[in-house]
Amino acid sequence: MNPTVVGSQVFVGSCSGVLFAFDRATGFVNWDYDTGVDGYQGSFHGQPLLSDGTIVIGTDSPDTGYIYALNIETGELRWKVEIPEGAAANMLRIGDSVITVTLSDKALCLDFATGKERWSVDSGSSQTAGDRVFGDFNWTASPATDGDKIIWGRHDGLVMALEPEKGRVLWQTDLEATVTAHPMLVGSDLYVGTLDHRLYRLKAETGERIASLELEAAPMWEFTPIDGGLMVLLMGAESFVAVDLALSKTLWRLDAEETWSSFRPARLNDAVLVGADDGDLIAAHVKTGEILWKRRLGGNLRGIGVHEEELYVGNLEGTVFALGVPSLTDAGSRKQDSPTAKPAPRDPAPPEVD
Repeated sequence: MNPTVVGSQVFVGSCSGVLFAFDRATGFVNWDYDTGVDGYQGSFHGQPLLSDGTIVIGTDSPDTGYIYALNIETGELRWKVEIPEGAAANMLRIGDSVITVTLSDKALCLDFATGKERWSVDSGSSQTAGDRVFGDFNWTASPATDGDKIIWGRHDGLVMALEPEKGRVLWQTDLEATVTAHPMLVGSDLYVGTLDHRLYRLKAETGERIASLELEAAPMWEFTPIDGGLMVLLMGAESFVAVDLALSKTLWRLDAEETWSSFRPARLNDAVLVGADDGDLIAAHVKTGEILWKRRLGGNLRGIGVHEEELYVGNLEGTVFALGVPSLTDAGSRKQDSPTAKPAPRDPAPPEVD
């Protein structure tokens, strides 16, 4: 997950199975929740839901997984629900319901206050958490919502709109290939990417196809909005590409020296921030893809969070950095002020940030 700020705290979920609440001013740990108390080591991959003093987040592992609801201020457990296959997707709230997708590709609706299941819709996928180690494995796409319906992209290629109250199917469109880039709503349009290297633009109200664009590789993970378009990572993690909203052309591409390690870029003014596996944090201009500045932090950079005049970056080696936002007065210039950085104090053991 990307570091997420609420009030005076920064929330960071680690691949080693610990959720941390850091103090924004000092970097010290206010509280942490270790999934080891539940008899397994989970990983935090999806973005959490933070609402009404509660953080709701899912975990996954080759063994099992849970969805947890914790008090934001204290870390006290409010409820937990075991999900045998785990949940790596983002969490959404509609009314008094929490919506997510499990790693077995099942849409799941829980009561926000209690965690009790309200409904689920199964895609028929036979995938289990253990397939990540022992067999073919596909990450599930996170759901999207406009408040009136839930958009779900499935392993079998179906994109569905579900009614939030009971999960009734409102419409479905078959894209005939596994959904790999999570559905994203932009106005009245829906964008989604598939394993057969294609991006699609659909009418959000009906699912009707409007346009498609073929890429050189499968688009992956989440779209990042840019001016007049969307940015998405290609399978293999060697390139990000930016496309226009009409899906008529590629606007620019950003190639890594080796591979990109951050799957969720962050928007900062006229730049998008991405991390590389050599430890570089890179700012690229949203309109051109031109590199504005680089900052060597070290490690395999994964999570990037932006809040007002602050950046938070984590690497897989267990360090969280708090950085000042650089001045971008001339967004077209390569000679920009680099951010200053300091690692957050490692108390207790540092996380592997995902």
